[in-house]
Amino acid sequence: MGKKTSSLLIVFLILLADQTLKFWVKTHMMLGQEFSIFGKWFVIHFVENNGMAFGFEFAGNYGKIFLSVFRIAAVGGIGWYLTRLWKRDVPFGLIVSVSLIMAGAIGNILDSAFYG
Repeated sequence: MGKKTSSLLIVFLILLADQTLKFWVKTHMMLGQEFSIFGKWFVIHFVENNGMAFGFEFAGNYGKIFLSVFRIAAVGGIGWYLTRLWKRDVPFGLIVSVSLIMAGAIGNILDSAFYG
């Protein structure tokens, strides 16, 4: 499997898992509820975050629009960088890492669009 195919597969599978788990949590758990997967090491805890990292928010609707445009631009930049990596002789771990970042960035856009 080539670099491009592997990278796109990683992005797709991570996005699928991320969105499926978030949908399941939204439809089967109450806000604040949690359950343990692997003892105290891996716990799923249902919280809401209306802003960005650590709950920071920009003021009003314009802040949300700005943040959405920034997220889309960031995905474009990450995508551009990823396409450049496919054409170069770089370690596969770097491609995997950037693909995971890309999946997370796309997931943030979807979360913002569908979950507010």
